[in-house]
Amino acid sequence: MKHMIKHLKDDKAMFEREAKEDSKMIKKLSMKKAEDSKMMKKMSKKKANGKSKSKMKIAKVMDEFKKGELNSGKGGPVVKKPKQAIAIAIKIAKKRK
Repeated sequence: MKHMIKHLKDDKAMFEREAKEDSKMIKKLSMKKAEDSKMMKKMSKKKANGKSKSKMKIAKVMDEFKKGELNSGKGGPVVKKPKQAIAIAIKIAKKRK
């Protein structure tokens, strides 16, 4: 009888250790999953050439400025100053969508 009680106590201790190890593994996996989702979000923001969407928009607006096709607003006059073109590019890049 005493032998069985000792055996049951040992089993209980073993199960408790395993439960702690399992909970640690679950925490590690959930942290890794969170990190992976953050990485996926970062990767989805980037294009194939490594530039972010906002940088691509800024480059597009600056190309329009260099070609003399950038207007200030809808149908407004053509932008002639680089500082104004940069301001427009940043404003467009900040817009969502």
